[in-house]
Amino acid sequence: MEFKVFGTRECPECKASMKQLDFYLKRWEVSDQVGLCFYDMDTVEGLVEGAYHEVVKIPTTVLVNTVGPLARWESIVPPAADVKLYLCDAIMERSEKVA
Repeated sequence: MEFKVFGTRECPECKASMKQLDFYLKRWEVSDQVGLCFYDMDTVEGLVEGAYHEVVKIPTTVLVNTVGPLARWESIVPPAADVKLYLCDAIMERSEKVA
């Protein structure tokens, strides 16, 4: 599972999305199970990946797994409640390993 954040290096909302998602993953101790990647829409690589995911607005955050996209947030920092809902299996799996 991976979060893909599409934006630009200068975009404050894009930076906030990355920072907040990083915080969530560390707080819930799932950063080893869930990836976080930034795609700069000012680069060819970012534009190609953005086109694949039909990114029109920034920031756009897409949560994907091996099957495909699970969730999408456009022009906002993904709320903790939304993120936790999609990560509940990873969080539960980590909790069971600790117990």
